[in-house]
Amino acid sequence: MFSKERIQALAPDVMLDIEVELAYWKEIFPNRTFFHRQHLYDKYIPTFKFGYDSYLRHHRQVLADVMPALERRYHAFREEERVDWRDASLIVGACWARMGSPGHMRPSK
Repeated sequence: MFSKERIQALAPDVMLDIEVELAYWKEIFPNRTFFHRQHLYDKYIPTFKFGYDSYLRHHRQVLADVMPALERRYHAFREEERVDWRDASLIVGACWARMGSPGHMRPSK
């Protein structure tokens, strides 16, 4: 999912090291609102990867605009690879914010 070639093809102007990102989240995820004690960190990995993949695909768009399509795409994952969408949407937003995306929020008018 995250080969250098894929990242370069989807977003040539974006630098992403998924291993560094996953290590970051592993360290801080217990302090986030989307964390639930019944799930180990590994349960969240597919959702973090989904968050970064969605950023690579849509980073020039406003997250709120693509969120309905992301939700549909997320629900196509196998159930054992998903967390509740409310938590997943927070994770997606956190991934986008971590990437420094100005598109993670709608521009003010």
